[in-house]
Amino acid sequence: MTIKKTDIQTLKAFHLLFISIWVGSWLCLLLLLLADLNNAGISQILEKVTLIHSIITSPSVIGSLVTGILFSATTNWGFFKHHWITIKYAINIFPIIGGALIFLPHIRAMIDIAKNNPSDTLSNPAFIYDRNVGYNLLGV
Repeated sequence: MTIKKTDIQTLKAFHLLFISIWVGSWLCLLLLLLADLNNAGISQILEKVTLIHSIITSPSVIGSLVTGILFSATTNWGFFKHHWITIKYAINIFPIIGGALIFLPHIRAMIDIAKNNPSDTLSNPAFIYDRNVGYNLLGV
């Protein structure tokens, strides 16, 4: 099934919009997690991280995946005709799985630690471990 040229341009615009939002929100997450954290404000920063991830990053990644699938289904690019398309699908699916199954649970654990032990959050070994997992997933 093919679609009109104007529909392809609209689809491309949405695809690029979703990717731009994804990259921009990823950079915001990175900057928030690399900020000079202090024990007093850590839980608020981490709650903002979960909010950005849940409301902005995740929907934009899914939107990018959906528009990519529509591109493959409605144009002559196909799903597996070119290797780079398959690689783009893998690049797109990894953050969906990694964010939901690894990143968010560790961030939520960090929030719990920060709320329960606000005075020594940054020196807590469990907090340090969860923070390092988050850094590794963001590529730091």
